Amino acid sequence: MKHRNLEILREHYISVPDFIVVDGKEELDLSFSKEELFAVRSSFEVEDNDENSFAGQFDTFLNINRRDVSFYIDKVKESYKKLNITNTASKVIVQEMIQSDYSGVIFTANPTGILNEMVPAPTAAPCIFAITGLSIS
Repeated sequence: MKHRNLEILREHYISVPDFIVVDGKEELDLSFSKEELFAVRSSFEVEDNDENSFAGQFDTFLNINRRDVSFYIDKVKESYKKLNITNTASKVIVQEMIQSDYSGVIFTANPTGILNEMVPAPTAAPCIFAITGLSIS
């Protein structure tokens, strides 16, 4: 799951914005951060593993105000219903939002079908452009 990969990065001293993982059983607690804006991201059990890759299938919301985080957690969880899979862990990452000049994503399997090829997709723009594939005019 995506949240586990973030934890691995931290364990290897790679800086990632602070985050919490919400599984729906506890009350939302944003005391881990003093920031006002967050990214609310999917971390669905079947999203990325050795057997499946559902990159881009679930919703991610960026620049979410602290007071609206709970609403967007629910929206992310709603997006899990797209695959019609039951009995799986549906967690959500709430992560401090950073405003960057550069961002990118990496596909660990080429989306054009060459599955043993990684494809980086960097952009000199805020992360919304890397995530959605939008361009700046």
